[in-house]
Amino acid sequence: MSGELVFTVSEGSASPAAPVTFAEAGLREREHLQEWVLAHPRILGEDLRIVSFEFDRWLAGSGEPTYDRLDVLALDRSGRLVVAELKRDRAPATVSMQALNYAAMVSRFSLDILADVYATYRGSEQLSSEQALDELREWAPELSDETLGPPGIVLVAAEFGPQVTNTSLFLYESGIDIRLVRVQLYRTGGGELVVVPTRCSRAESLHTEDCPGTQRGGSLHAS
Repeated sequence: MSGELVFTVSEGSASPAAPVTFAEAGLREREHLQEWVLAHPRILGEDLRIVSFEFDRWLAGSGEPTYDRLDVLALDRSGRLVVAELKRDRAPATVSMQALNYAAMVSRFSLDILADVYATYRGSEQLSSEQALDELREWAPELSDETLGPPGIVLVAAEFGPQVTNTSLFLYESGIDIRLVRVQLYRTGGGELVVVPTRCSRAESLHTEDCPGTQRGGSLHAS
């Protein structure tokens, strides 16, 4: 649990808000956390345009579908793709590699594929691929096939254990842009829920206390 302190203020008096888990609050990953991110992409830590969510149109080399599902795909202002994996509770130890796999698959996107994916996401407005690409270029004027990768990675969870932070730090030091965003819920004295995203600017901040709720694992040695 985080060492953060959150207070509500009413008529000049401050009252502490109590940390609660998503499960305790009756909130779910897709119905709530994912919808918050889609409505407010800055939760992911930067200015992003959502391109797709729950994307599952992957094919193996044999042409068979893989049934993998990427939580959120976004585009930053520089024209680079960003993949985000969302976990409402403690992130599993495998989440870094899961996100890395999605980043690898997304790295094969071309502008034509991106335009089709975005047009599908905006389906109710019936954009053509050309219109979708024009809209994305308004968002990211330098957008090209070359700017799309390598994709960035954002992991969002209520808590990160040492396996995730160690792996994320290793990936960052190896040149992969990966960042962690911790989301903590609080319940006020009046029963309202408050969500506080704590964004680690980059994975190197795992060396510090800048990202509450992360557990740093130090060195791991084989016995």
